[in-house]
Amino acid sequence: MLGPCNGILCVAANLTMKDGDLKPDYEIVLWNPATRESKMLPPINMPTSTFTSNFGFGFDPKTDDYKVVRILSFDSHREVVVYNLSTNSWRAIDSSPNPSHSIRLPRFPSCLNGVLYWWAIEDPYNEERRHLISFDMSNEVFQELLPPPTQGIRFEDIAVINDSLTLMLPGCNLFEEWIEIWVLNEFGNERTWKPKFAILLPNYWGLIQLREDGWAVLADKDDCLVLHNPTTEERRNLQISEAGFSQLVTYTESLILLNGPGNVLEQQATP
Repeated sequence: MLGPCNGILCVAANLTMKDGDLKPDYEIVLWNPATRESKMLPPINMPTSTFTSNFGFGFDPKTDDYKVVRILSFDSHREVVVYNLSTNSWRAIDSSPNPSHSIRLPRFPSCLNGVLYWWAIEDPYNEERRHLISFDMSNEVFQELLPPPTQGIRFEDIAVINDSLTLMLPGCNLFEEWIEIWVLNEFGNERTWKPKFAILLPNYWGLIQLREDGWAVLADKDDCLVLHNPTTEERRNLQISEAGFSQLVTYTESLILLNGPGNVLEQQATP
């Protein structure tokens, strides 16, 4: 699941039923839960050789169009195609990330002001050799962005929180675990990473969502969801079990039409 973006979710499945058997494939659907309207995207041509795919979904503010980006890696090179909702079609573009780098799909929404972000790993055996790659939805160009100057910390994930690009970097010692929250500050052409706060985690707990109100949703060691305040250390059991691998987002309802002219009516955000 990618998004949401202006009330629209992008859902991709990599298995499909053909002739009574499950076979690898990619079927992608745009879905507006508020209107219950959905749109199946046209099929994508896949190579016959072994391949991996990464996706991105976001909004192009210059053309008022929604786009899905697919980065296809095979035979030591990359192919990038972009879907436009306005034309309901895929097209190849010239820009591409470095084919020698491994790309990781973020767990959280990572599109900010028309720019998508992913982690790129230069060396699969050394997670310190990593950086961010971005894709501008308007000019359709990839760029590289260095992470914070931390040493010995493996990457965790990217998120957009309160209109800021945020990194979640885990750490640990003999007694406790934590997740450092870093925010990207931009002043003109200057970009700097600043640590904002850290979330202390009991052993074997995981981060499910960092909310815009400052609270975090954690999964405890029994895979039950807990609402946690990093400032006061207050915790509330959400009474939701077997949710250790949940994907939780904050959703804002809209009346965007997927099969007709766009029309946005934003309402109250709903977690």
